Amino acid sequence: MKRILWKIFFWIVNIFVIGAILSANQDGTKHLVAHIIETSMWFSYSFALYAFLYRKINIRLFFWKLMLWINTIYYFLYIFYELTPTAPVIKNFSVFQDNGKPDRWIDVFLTLLFILPVLYAIFKLSKGFSLAVKDFGYRKLFNMLTQRKNFYKSVIRFGKAVKKFFVNLSKVKKILLGVVLIIILLLGSIYGYSRYLLSQAEDQILSLEKVLDEFMIYETNKEYKNAYNLFSDQFTDYNDLNTFITSSEYEQPEMQGYIGRSLFLDNFWINFYIGQPIFLKYQGHFLYENGDEGQVDATFILEGNKWELYGINITAPPSRFNKFIPPQEKK
Repeated sequence: MKRILWKIFFWIVNIFVIGAILSANQDGTKHLVAHIIETSMWFSYSFALYAFLYRKINIRLFFWKLMLWINTIYYFLYIFYELTPTAPVIKNFSVFQDNGKPDRWIDVFLTLLFILPVLYAIFKLSKGFSLAVKDFGYRKLFNMLTQRKNFYKSVIRFGKAVKKFFVNLSKVKKILLGVVLIIILLLGSIYGYSRYLLSQAEDQILSLEKVLDEFMIYETNKEYKNAYNLFSDQFTDYNDLNTFITSSEYEQPEMQGYIGRSLFLDNFWINFYIGQPIFLKYQGHFLYENGDEGQVDATFILEGNKWELYGINITAPPSRFNKFIPPQEKK
């Protein structure tokens, strides 16, 4: 990357620093930890790029190495969280998310694409290099590869260098490298399959919302048996009708006044674990007759080639519960 491009990138990062500061209190203290961490990280990236570009900061290499390891571990956990957001331990990573839930895949891709140059700069700083004191020879390498007469020689030379690298590795390092490659292939396969399932689910999202809409209308009209019949076999095998009716009657204040066909999708993702059922998580909101807004969190399970309703949770604003408290219970 040319020096001018690094400068442009540096000022873009500074813009994000300002954005992080301005948005730090946009939702009060709900995601305060995430906002503090995000703002701190943007400040550290700006600081690192400044040192990389101008070399006016005299800091021990250990600082940059520590910074590199912290960021590398953070983004490995970030990737694992996006792949398996409900996995044990990993699910606690949501505290670092400024929205408290997984990002969209396009956001994940852009985040990783954006952070790679920053990690590269920190890596070079940890080796004692910066653009101000050393030319990395990119222009020479580019000219060598784009000259047709030298291109094939360069490819052959590169191949020999890679071969020599692997030959000179110790047995332990070869085993570790093999394990890393297997993990990468496994994660890549899981990611690819989950992306395939997501693409299939996107085509069916309207039909899934129709099921949720029918469920909420049945619950509002106290047609509990019809609502029960919308669930998958996996649900009905472990939850009998009487228990379901008792639960539904208890949740009536959350259902009364629902406007049919007023569901709005906020987010959805796939939970995929090897050897386990595959679930789709749906998050959205809906409207009541008086304009109140409620939240719906639903889970669908993949049975055959079809998504079936497995669980649903309705969250109503506190103001609605006051309207349904019997007079004798009010203080």
